Amino acid sequence: MTDLKTLLDELKNEDTARTQAIQSMIEEEIKKRKIDYDNLDNNLKQIIMTKQNTPTSGGGEPPKNRMDTMPSKTDNLVIDDLFQKVFDDLLVGNNVYLYGKAGTGKTELAKAVAKYMNVGEKDNYYILNCSQWTSPLQIVGGFSITGYKEGQLELAWRYGGVLILDELPKLDPNTAGLLNDALSNSSKPNAEITNGKGEKIKKHEHFYVIGAGNTDMKSVGANFSGNNRQDYSLVDRFTGSFYEVKENEALERRLTYNAVYEIAQGLRKYLQKTEDSVEAITLRSMLNFNRTYQEQMLREVRSSLAFKPAGTESEPESKAYKQGKTIEDSVMSFVNSLGKDRRINLLADSTLFKSLQTQNTVSLSEILEEAKLEVPLFLSDFERLFGRTIKVEEEKRAKKGKN
Repeated sequence: MTDLKTLLDELKNEDTARTQAIQSMIEEEIKKRKIDYDNLDNNLKQIIMTKQNTPTSGGGEPPKNRMDTMPSKTDNLVIDDLFQKVFDDLLVGNNVYLYGKAGTGKTELAKAVAKYMNVGEKDNYYILNCSQWTSPLQIVGGFSITGYKEGQLELAWRYGGVLILDELPKLDPNTAGLLNDALSNSSKPNAEITNGKGEKIKKHEHFYVIGAGNTDMKSVGANFSGNNRQDYSLVDRFTGSFYEVKENEALERRLTYNAVYEIAQGLRKYLQKTEDSVEAITLRSMLNFNRTYQEQMLREVRSSLAFKPAGTESEPESKAYKQGKTIEDSVMSFVNSLGKDRRINLLADSTLFKSLQTQNTVSLSEILEEAKLEVPLFLSDFERLFGRTIKVEEEKRAKKGKN
């Protein structure tokens, strides 16, 4: 009589053999079939696209699970006259100072130059975010309750890279004095500074400095709060390398959809009618408009890249493309902040905006309507920005009809 253990072993072996046979059949069937991108599960598509670091031409789409699908600004370098001057300054050992209105891209320019230089043992750049509360520990290092922490100046000085002094005029003038020694010796080989431990640190051969702020450091600036008039000993360390950063049309065009660019230019044109307007359309605000417009149009063309609006996550696919926030919402949020009279005058002016369809000028409401309807222009711009095309719903249905 067969014992129980023998029976169990036989059943186990039979089950294993059956599993292996089924697996072999599946593998053989998969080998026979050609699986393309459209056959994949949406979650798998997202994983694949997230793993891809470089754009592919045609057919592919950028990762859906990235909240910001705009291309990196440094991937869209505009090496213009200013970029070249800043680059040359750093190469010869000059400290650079960039100043101008908020949102004009000063810090992004500094980052772009640093990345282009590709120096430093650890990072291309280190950022010191300056304010009246910036402490010596953040600059030259010091002891905290968790132990010793290296400061941003200390890191850049020791390991190399560009030290970006962001919002430099906001730094307390007394604290700013901690930078003077390093700024004086930034061009000298083998120079030394003292860190928060009292140690002498030898300067890395690729140590560079770019300061940035809204003012020229010699005045506080009426339209910007929190800025200080810095001691001229600090200002003097940037002499000969002061640059006012204004709107960069080439960069703005390269980073934004045509519809967003034209809307922004019209708003700027209106703001210029008010002398010393506190409000401004900056690169930062344009990119805010851009992200909203992109999401609106991805939903308009029923792209699988579109996020479902809040509260519709469990809704059927037919409701996946319901509109949430639009470019009109975004722009009107800015317009409404101008005050009643200025808002009314702006909305009534039909000479500010260049039509997306003709060479005529149109009103804000008209260009916002055009932006919503200009699907071909959006698709073309998307390919320009990302190097990839969007498969719209019509193409998907056509392909299904052939199968």
